[in-house]
Amino acid sequence: MSERGVSALEVALMLPVLLLITMGIVDLGRIMYFQLGVQEAAQEGMVYASIEPDDPAGIVARTMDAMSVPELVPGSVVVTCPASTQVVVTVTHQIDLITPIISQMVGGTFTSMSEATTQVFSLTETCIPS
Repeated sequence: MSERGVSALEVALMLPVLLLITMGIVDLGRIMYFQLGVQEAAQEGMVYASIEPDDPAGIVARTMDAMSVPELVPGSVVVTCPASTQVVVTVTHQIDLITPIISQMVGGTFTSMSEATTQVFSLTETCIPS
């Protein structure tokens, strides 16, 4: 076998492995990017909730507006009140994986979740859960 044939065989054997590794790195980057977006959206909702705790629709709207790429789906933001002076904003987002083998191993999606808690600063308003 010539050197040229051996080189072609090596490329043919290693190319799928290198592509799988590259796609896995892309998936990992997407997961990290979306996790940061979910975390920032939860924090934005928490800031609004600390000022307007009796406006759960406004808290959800502010949280959903904070993450534009990708957009959050309705129902992915939950506002709860463990105490009348405390607000918890929870944001979840499903991430579709693009790497074929990895997505089959973990079920095709990865769930990113972030939770932010704040105290109510207003003396006259209390938390109303959504």
